[in-house]
Amino acid sequence: MVSSFRANTVKLHPRKGGGGKHKKGKKGSAAAKHGASDAFLDSPGSVSFPLSGNTASPYSDGGGNSFVLPNDNKFSGRTAGGCSRTSIYGTSTFGSGYPYGGTSTYLGNSSLPCVFWLTPCAPNYYGGDVYLDDDRRPGGKLVSTIIKSPVSTTRETYRMAGDRSSIAAVFNALVANCSITNTSDYSTYRPSRTSWPLQEQVIQYYRASSFVLSLDGYNNTGTYIPRNKTRSIVTTPLPTTLNTTFLTCINSTIAASVPLVDYQRKRLTVGAIAGIVVGALSLCFFLILAWCCRKRLCLGKEKRRRNEIIVKVEKDSNEDMERGSDDAKCTSSVNKALLSSPAVSPTFHAL
Repeated sequence: MVSSFRANTVKLHPRKGGGGKHKKGKKGSAAAKHGASDAFLDSPGSVSFPLSGNTASPYSDGGGNSFVLPNDNKFSGRTAGGCSRTSIYGTSTFGSGYPYGGTSTYLGNSSLPCVFWLTPCAPNYYGGDVYLDDDRRPGGKLVSTIIKSPVSTTRETYRMAGDRSSIAAVFNALVANCSITNTSDYSTYRPSRTSWPLQEQVIQYYRASSFVLSLDGYNNTGTYIPRNKTRSIVTTPLPTTLNTTFLTCINSTIAASVPLVDYQRKRLTVGAIAGIVVGALSLCFFLILAWCCRKRLCLGKEKRRRNEIIVKVEKDSNEDMERGSDDAKCTSSVNKALLSSPAVSPTFHAL
């Protein structure tokens, strides 16, 4: 038995036996990659759906960069996006589970890190009324549904509240993972003092307070707004008679399957691709041109060097020839001089 509900004690994995062979065409889905069962993959809640210019998918890892909501958005100018599965858990407190921008107790002008709008369970509650515009709510109108255990001895009744697309996805995941017995009967949800879930019945918020799990009969007095408008932090413990196995299955399945905006890496436009191709071709052209110029320059230098060598050889050869001609002339002159000189008779002396 447990007296308090702590999200960080539950691992973000579907229960064992939830995997198996996946149907053709769904192998690439986030649910298939994370081991969702065939029962879930074949359900209508397993599909992705459009969300504020992006897509959201059950079991998606989320992530990516935050951005500023455009002018046509109800909350234009606010920061949104970027939340991931690792920060999926909040607490029982409205406004919990924010990966960024959730420091104020008044939430009427807060950021929307998961893009999905917050789900208040009481009117006039810390600025939550601004998120009750069902006509523009990402994921569809606000609805709630009942969850009961298939075990007859487990009598507690849980409820979920959130946008219709997210409720449908999580409900089908609970049918596959936790064998809940009720049918997919969703009721339009408008927070009031007579519409369940009530704020004091909430036991867990998920996805930056945009998805709710509550327990009928639970009364968390820590959710009441005090007179001084400050946030109470004293949480009423959960009943000790709960079927913790069933509660753990619900909690872990919601945390693993509640849809998140798919992180989409930026893709190159046709113009960008064309620019890259043109740039690459231009670079190749200039490289070839540079190579040709260098080749021509090298050939010119080589030709000049050869010409210089030829000229030098010819010059040396001519000089040798001239030197040989001068030597021949000199020898000829000497010979002529010798031939023209008179003969000298030898003189003898008597002894």
